[in-house]
Amino acid sequence: MNPVRTFPSENSQKFKPKQEEIIMKNLVFIALFAVLTVSVSAKGIIAPDYIVTKTGTYFYEKVKEGFNNALVIKNSEGEKTVIDKNSVLAYKSGGRVFERMPEIKNGKPGNESTLMELIAYKHGIKVYREPAPSFNGRYGYSVHLFKNKDYLMTMSEENRDYVMDFLNSNFKK
Repeated sequence: MNPVRTFPSENSQKFKPKQEEIIMKNLVFIALFAVLTVSVSAKGIIAPDYIVTKTGTYFYEKVKEGFNNALVIKNSEGEKTVIDKNSVLAYKSGGRVFERMPEIKNGKPGNESTLMELIAYKHGIKVYREPAPSFNGRYGYSVHLFKNKDYLMTMSEENRDYVMDFLNSNFKK
């Protein structure tokens, strides 16, 4: 008589996961959890507001105008600092960046400077928006293009499409 050999059934093997499978599933779960946690917390990070002057950079929570062209800034520790408004080279407030650039008069840069809002940067060209009074007393905007600190042009109805095509293009090297 031949002895009968018994083998484990296929079904019994399916329900017993191997140790490597358990470890891999746990690692995948931990990795997904870590990625989701980092992406959710990264959305809460807000870059601080700052003022750049000739003498340094100041991070602030509050700023108000003082007497004699002065700005009074208060940092997160509650310390107050007074700086001259004319010494401001750039600042960031509420996610908007402003930089001191030559004032444009009649399509040419003048000797005076003004703070303009940086609205775009591409291909080494910065696009700034400058408040400009209109004839009805309301304010409009002039849009100027600079490369470094050199004035290139002011955007107008005639050249707007060409400028936007250039800024939206992707150059391949």
